[in-house]
Amino acid sequence: MAFEEDYDPELSPFTGEFVDPATESRFREEQRQETVRQAQFLFSLSAAICMALLAYNILLPASPGAVINAIPPRSAAILASLASFFVVGQLRQSLVHPLLLAWAAILTISAALLVGIQTHLAVFPVLILPACLYIAMPTWFVSTVLTGVGSTVTMLAAYYLSEPDPGLFVRAAMGAGVVSAILIAYRSRSGRRLRLIWAGAQAHRQALNELAESRRLQERIFKAVPVPLIITDVDSGTVTRANEAAEGFLQVPEGKLAGRKIGEFFRNEKERGAIAREILRAGLKREMPIEVTRSDGETRAVLLSASLMEDERGNGTSVVAGVMDITDQKRQERQTRAAEQEYRDLFQNAVVGIYRSLPDGKMLRANPALVRFNGYETEDELITAVNDISEEWYVKPGRREEWLRLMREHGRVTDFVSEVYRHKTRERVWISENS
Repeated sequence: MAFEEDYDPELSPFTGEFVDPATESRFREEQRQETVRQAQFLFSLSAAICMALLAYNILLPASPGAVINAIPPRSAAILASLASFFVVGQLRQSLVHPLLLAWAAILTISAALLVGIQTHLAVFPVLILPACLYIAMPTWFVSTVLTGVGSTVTMLAAYYLSEPDPGLFVRAAMGAGVVSAILIAYRSRSGRRLRLIWAGAQAHRQALNELAESRRLQERIFKAVPVPLIITDVDSGTVTRANEAAEGFLQVPEGKLAGRKIGEFFRNEKERGAIAREILRAGLKREMPIEVTRSDGETRAVLLSASLMEDERGNGTSVVAGVMDITDQKRQERQTRAAEQEYRDLFQNAVVGIYRSLPDGKMLRANPALVRFNGYETEDELITAVNDISEEWYVKPGRREEWLRLMREHGRVTDFVSEVYRHKTRERVWISENS
């Protein structure tokens, strides 16, 4: 089997059983029902064969006394088989094997007692009974070997006591030894194969459980994630699955999104086709800005990220897509741009001088009114010329420091009247500052 080459748990090289006692114990416990089933079949077959042989002994006796001698051992074997058949299903696992060993002992002793009755057929049970026990006994390796060897020795002893031809006895003993060796090897091999199959089934079951758990986890994540997720068929564009976030975002009743065409929600159908082709080509696209129209008619701006899902042959079958609503962000950006434009317009068109500076007196920005006030043509000329407002602008020393103090204390300054220079011409004028 290819499986035996791919999966090789630690097994005993002689018995074929698991080296780990816990694993072997678990294996045996799971085999209990099968062991009981096989035991019941064996007991019923044994009872039927023994009944047939008893009938043969009665109807075709080898001698008048043979019938009397055959009835007790045959009856004992029949009763033991029938009793075991009805009892084995009621026993716990630890008692099933002792019952099988006891039954095998009774069967062997019964057969041994009959060897002397039909000496012309004695070689047959000497070889067949142990072989049957080796093959059919649903016991573990050591128990099976002990049962088979014990049966072989018992049957050979009974055969020897029947005073057979010495040469025939030697050949029977040699044949029994060879058969025992072959069947011991067979039991080891079959036990190993059975455990390999069981171990493989356990590994497969564990893999299936892990896969099922992984799928359950993915399902929980798919449903619980607040990001709208949609899975669509590649060919038709039909929605096959969608989470609650997607249904809520698109304003679709619960469970009603699956089966609809994803193109219904694209504001631009041509855009959907272009995106689909790009996903098929690249396999993955991130944060593509698009607009979608919800079921209530509202258009929302989103970032679409999508990935191609492939089957086991590598063929793209579905697309899973997630969207991030950026409508509010876009609105905020527009408002910010408008405010910035309004500030620039105010800054540029104000009739009063406006400037920005660092606490150390370095000028950063100046509007056109302030540039003209100081006698320059451009903002760059003024900023380049002014190195320190405190020294170059205010007529009275320390006036800039007073302004800074008021700013630190109050956070704003109003009607701060000072005499200053027009920077380029050095003309002195009075101004009022509000900061």
